[in-house]
Amino acid sequence: MTVSCTHGITRGGGLSVKLMGDTQKSTKTWKRDGVAVEVPDFDEAVKGANAAIYAPLKEQNLNAFTVKVTTTSDAKPGLLNFHLANDTCSGNCASDFRVLVVASK
Repeated sequence: MTVSCTHGITRGGGLSVKLMGDTQKSTKTWKRDGVAVEVPDFDEAVKGANAAIYAPLKEQNLNAFTVKVTTTSDAKPGLLNFHLANDTCSGNCASDFRVLVVASK
């Protein structure tokens, strides 16, 4: 995934995630119904964004990022829409992404 957010250390808290339409504050790890979504800390985010494979994205002023999604065996199936943000003193940037949880046999 990509976002125009800078992944370097800022006065903000770095990347955070929340479920779209949720009234809870964005956090580093979102958990509910057997699903957990975690955004990277600064060091991991910068390392990922600066990987050579993502150079074409960097040329377009986009930074690669990863999220870690884990589920438990009783996770509730469905489509989850998330909002990724980086709020800093000089402004903010954001991106949205989806996670599809499917039932397994």
